[in-house]
Amino acid sequence: MILTPHEQSIGIKILQNGLKGPAIFDTLSRQQIKDLTNGCGPQGAGWIVPERAFNASFRQCCQIHDIMYLCGFDKRLCDRIFYENNMEKASRAFVVIRPAAEWSAFMYYLAVKNCGHGAYARACEDGKALGLSYQIERT
Repeated sequence: MILTPHEQSIGIKILQNGLKGPAIFDTLSRQQIKDLTNGCGPQGAGWIVPERAFNASFRQCCQIHDIMYLCGFDKRLCDRIFYENNMEKASRAFVVIRPAAEWSAFMYYLAVKNCGHGAYARACEDGKALGLSYQIERT
């Protein structure tokens, strides 16, 4: 994975798990991540949106995405990094099922891109209340 200069300038890095995300992610304990995130899919979706598809686990990708929403990063950036992280995870699937894992990664991305606006707005408000808001100048 390669970081863009813009990503580097706003605090995105390659995390300890090899995925892209905000630097704060690596400072959170497992319990804090569990408390702040809800896994894949909308709050309460449970088994309807699985965290694993075709031998690719998207759980960490979803957790990073949730934290990015909470921190108030630009939604398009959050969703693009979510897609890149999911594709990275899909690329680790068995060769025979890799295309299906990549298709699943793309479907997860389309879901957040097209249906995640409400979740993004709520997460930004929650993040501000928790003091996680990440402020960047918009020019």
